[in-house]
Amino acid sequence: MELETVFAGSLSLNDVLLKLGYSALNPMQEQALPLLGEQRLMVSAPTASGKTLLAVLKIAKNFLETKTKALYVVPLRALASEKHAEFERSLASFEMKVAISTGDYDSNSEELEA
Repeated sequence: MELETVFAGSLSLNDVLLKLGYSALNPMQEQALPLLGEQRLMVSAPTASGKTLLAVLKIAKNFLETKTKALYVVPLRALASEKHAEFERSLASFEMKVAISTGDYDSNSEELEA
């Protein structure tokens, strides 16, 4: 899949990657790239293989094209906090809001609905 065709509008995938601080995708991410156009996406790969960047790209793509919200589910509170911070850092460049909801901490309903 051509990198430029992943994102509709004025931003190419290369633009988005640079905005996120990346210069290239790894082989697993390149293989999954065509799936970013699917309505739903689930990726299973080893730890530290680049799954979160794929999630960020999918979320950014949907938001930039349709202002669609996303839900990212993880099994552990510590992982939820880690991913929350990572998504806030990554998606802030797209002016997206990120909220977290766990058994320990809840975003207020206004945050989740915004």
